[in-house]
Amino acid sequence: MLANCDNLNNVRRRIHQIAGLLFPLPEYPGTVGVQSPFEQFAVPHQFQPKLTLGEAVVSVFLALIRIFAGSMLFAVWAASSFLTWSAVRNFVGRALLLTMLLAVFLVVLGALMIAINVMGRMILNKPRRVSV
Repeated sequence: MLANCDNLNNVRRRIHQIAGLLFPLPEYPGTVGVQSPFEQFAVPHQFQPKLTLGEAVVSVFLALIRIFAGSMLFAVWAASSFLTWSAVRNFVGRALLLTMLLAVFLVVLGALMIAINVMGRMILNKPRRVSV
């Protein structure tokens, strides 16, 4: 029984090593060991503790735009989808229509979020980071 626990621990250790090799944590030059006291709090990745006041204001504004625009898109899309769905009497047609409307909604929502992100990058004039 004890041998099984050792084997399980070895497997877990090996999986952790493989995951560390496949997905290494990024290291930023000049910041190793340097931490702000605010970095210990769990904040979303978009809000860095080292932002300037202007960058923080723009980031908060963009977050509010994402929330408002996403909510409005959902409300309008849900109402129009319901009206379209009500007009179709066939059950199979309704199922196909609902699937298509949901897929198109997800694409439009994704495009909206990307557009807001691009707008934020243009305002902040930051180049896109490419992860390697």
